[in-house]
Amino acid sequence: MPARSGKRTGSRGLRSDQDGWNKLLHTAKKLEALNHLDRVQTGRVRDVVALLKRVESSPKRKKYKQFFYEVHSRGGPTFVLVGANAWSQSTIVDTPQHVLKGLLSRIERNRNQWALANSTIQELASQLNIPLSANGMTSNFPSRVIYFD
Repeated sequence: MPARSGKRTGSRGLRSDQDGWNKLLHTAKKLEALNHLDRVQTGRVRDVVALLKRVESSPKRKKYKQFFYEVHSRGGPTFVLVGANAWSQSTIVDTPQHVLKGLLSRIERNRNQWALANSTIQELASQLNIPLSANGMTSNFPSRVIYFD
């Protein structure tokens, strides 16, 4: 068998907003069934919440931050919790803008989706102190860099 070069072929990003939505729903169902977060899952959520509260200089971190700011604004804390476990920074950074915009629109339209609005997910979001509102969470996006309308 030939040795692998270690390089990935193809994009790690989402191919469509439907792919991103399906991944979100799958993750929500998994978290509801587990009824808790493991150490790694908790770390992902805490990283996103901390990211939303600080200034970032890396373009990749800025894009990831702004995406999750929009997720929080359009869907609330449960979407942040599940999204942090569904999509990595590299997934978001490598996803085309039009796909991310479509995904954000889906989140806004489905804000009360049962898989994300259930009491288990809400309790987990509360335990991790994810703010209920994105207002005032961050105001340090440069005006010339807007990823999502």
